[in-house]
Order: sequence, then structure tokens, then C-alpha cells
Amino acid sequence: MTRLRAGTGLLAAVCAAAVALAPPAQADAVRAQQWGLGVVRAQSAWQFTQGTGVTVAVLDTGVDGSHPDLSGSVINGPDFTGKLRRPGTPYWGRHGTAMASIIAGHGHGGESDAGVMGVAPKAKILSIRVTYENDDPLRHSKTALERTRNAVSQGIRYAVDHGAQVISMSLGGGTSSYTGSPAERDAVRYALDSGVLVVASAGNDGAAARKSYPAAYPGVLAVGAVGRDYALTSFSARQRYVAMSAPGEAVISAEPGGRYVLSKGTSPAGAFVAGVAALVRSEYPRLTPAQTRTVLTRGVRRPRTAGALGFGSGIIDGPRSIAAAKRIADSLPDVVPTPQGDADSDGPDWLLYGGLFGGGVALIGGTVVLVATRRRRADALLDDEDLPPIAPIAPASAPPPPQPPQQHPMPPLPHRPPPQDGSAGPRSSAPPPPPPRYDPYGAETVSMPMIGSPDEPPGDLAAREALRRRRRAGDDGP
Repeated sequence: MTRLRAGTGLLAAVCAAAVALAPPAQADAVRAQQWGLGVVRAQSAWQFTQGTGVTVAVLDTGVDGSHPDLSGSVINGPDFTGKLRRPGTPYWGRHGTAMASIIAGHGHGGESDAGVMGVAPKAKILSIRVTYENDDPLRHSKTALERTRNAVSQGIRYAVDHGAQVISMSLGGGTSSYTGSPAERDAVRYALDSGVLVVASAGNDGAAARKSYPAAYPGVLAVGAVGRDYALTSFSARQRYVAMSAPGEAVISAEPGGRYVLSKGTSPAGAFVAGVAALVRSEYPRLTPAQTRTVLTRGVRRPRTAGALGFGSGIIDGPRSIAAAKRIADSLPDVVPTPQGDADSDGPDWLLYGGLFGGGVALIGGTVVLVATRRRRADALLDDEDLPPIAPIAPASAPPPPQPPQQHPMPPLPHRPPPQDGSAGPRSSAPPPPPPRYDPYGAETVSMPMIGSPDEPPGDLAAREALRRRRRAGDDGP
């Protein structure tokens, strides 16, 4: 996996290798790696809506609204962690910026053809900080953690009271979230009763039997993660409350400072579903949270890999979800405004009414044709049961040929990238590094240091990263 330019991140399992790309090729490299947009068929969904009029509250570590791919789309909410970290510092906004870009990134450049494009690029993001970055030393401070005891519940209520239609929480999966809390449960119920859909990542506990909150609260739309082969990933929680799955491996996203990063975990999977939910709520704003949940679960596609515990109903699909929403919306009663008369009028102005009536008929006629056309397109997307199945994406390079069996097993290889000259490199008997620990808010992470500035030549960055990894494995090298 490739890390673009610089930075570390609390991304739901950050990538284990880091190689910077040359700036001229970076824009194309970012958009080309957005395989998740193809899985959810975002471009097909955009013929109906791009999320206009919807606000998605991202309860996370903060969002960098100055990133080129999020500029103008971020509303800064409160910091319920005690304001011990500030925007622009290393321990603020990395994970939250990544999730926000998956939901509502709009790219940049003359035709927005560079950078990250989110699932709902015209939606707004309400950023509410409720937790610390995974590598923040404040996580080891009892006093600091006490400040966040009610942060999630406060964040949910703030989002509801300030106009969010969807709440996205890529949180959960650690000791502090295995039991939940009455305050959070009540806040979730408050959101649902207020017409706000709540989406959460299922957690990165794999086959562990323990539940993860907030995903496990009743009414929350819990999301598992699939890889490029569209099979459930090994880290995705195997729980019956998982409603559906979405891309959760090698997901490229934005990072503060105009950078980008690849990540894996149920965190980005939850962000993909929040983005599709924003599209549905934009096109059909009258749907309740329960109805929106229904259309999202009905609108999935089920590849041959579906059916495992924790997979849910299938993989989220944008246009099929909109088509399912259309069928429910068609059954809702029409809301007709009651005309109000003018108390000071001496009588009806028939000429005025005639003009309004004639123009109204023409307007209504055009609207009916437009709506009928859109509905036929939506019906076609849902009625076509012969949609091509999701096919695994071909690997970037052919796998190495099988090796002949060894009489004596070789010692385990350290976790290091291959040498730059393409050789196999020396083997080492050093034990592999310990497995990554779980973040209390849902990010299995491998810590990575800063690897240089955007102006540093990419070759130098790659060499420094290779040296760092050799030292981590116990081989100091030259």
C-alpha cells in the first residue's frame, strides 16, 4: 500500500508502507486509486443528486476545512474533548479529515479532476470533535479521557439541534466502547426520533464476540468492511447487528495540510455508507431514518462473497438505494399547501389568476415530464436484476510464482518494503513487530512518523522510509 506525501494518521488501520509520489503525478494518482467510488457506483447516482441540501455531521477528531478537497464544505462545530488540541497541530483532525473527504470531498482544480471526490460532493460537513487521535499522548491521561466521557452523546445532540440529516461516527472497537453508556443510547434515540439517520463503523475486532458501540446501539446503521475482492476483511467485526458492508481496504482519503493517505478499516466503510445516505436524503428528504435504513439495505448488491456473519445485507450501492427510496417515497401521501386568501382584497383578480393558472399548468406539465423521466431511470436501476455482478479488481501486478517446498521452513520475514533495486533482499531472523493495538474509537493503527515535506524529492523520502523500516526490524544497515 502507498502513502502519499507525508503524515501519520488515526485511520482505521493505517497502511504499513510509505512512499511519496512526485507532485506532478499526485493528482492523477489520487483519483485513480478511488476504487471505492466504483463499487458504490457513485457516478451513476450523481445523475439524480450529488447531496445538495444535506448536512452530514462527522463526529471524529476534527476536520481540516482548508484542505483543497473540502474547501467551502465544512462547518466547524464544537470541540467536546476539552480543547486541549488546536487545529493545525499534529494531534488534530487527521482521522476526521479522512472520513469527511470520503463522504463529501469535491476534489480541486479547474474541473475538480484532482484530489479526492467524495460520494456526496455537494453535501456539507458539520465537524464535531469528540475524540483524540490514536497516537495522541492525551489518550494515556486519565484527566484528559475524563473530559471525553460524554463527548459522543453531546456531539450527537449538537448535530441534531444544528440541522444534520445524517450523523457519521467512525468510532468504536476498544475497551472504552465495549459497554456503551446510557447517555449515548439516549442521544442515539433522540437523533432517530428527530429524523436523523445515525451511521457507525462496525469496529475492527474481527471474530471477537464482544460488541462495539456506538455501532451496537439499537437503530444505528452499522457498517462492515470489504476488500478489493469484495469479501469481508479479516478485521471487520463479525456481528449480527452489522447492516451492510462497504469498501474498507486501500481507501485513499484526504489528510490535513493538503496531503493524502491510504487506510483500511471499518472507519472508511462507514463513511462510504454515510455518503450514500446523504444522496438518498437529498433526493428524498421526507424519508424517516427507519425508511432510509430500509432503502439502503434493500438497495445493496450481493456478490458471491456475501453471506458471512458481519457482511450484512450486501455491499452498499448508490443508484439502487435511490431507486429503492423512490418506491417508498411514491407511497407517501402528498403534502398540498392550503392557499391563504388576502383579507384586504375586494375580490378575486381573475386576470391575475388566469395568468398564474396558465403558467402553472405549463410549469406542472414540464415538472411531471421531468419527474416521470427520473422515475423511469430509477425504476430501471432497481428492476434490472441482471446487473453485472461485482467482479474482483485485478491486482496491480501478477503474484510471484510458487516456490518449491523447503526442507526446513525459513524464519519469518520482517515487515519491510522490498529494496529499491528490485532484488529479493537479505532475509532476517528478527521476529515480526507486535500486532497493532486497537484504538478505543475504532482505528486499528500502525504508527508512522512524518517522512518529509512536500518539496522533498520523492526518492529521498522513499530511501528514508526504507531505512526507518530496516531499523524498526532490527537491521540498522548503512
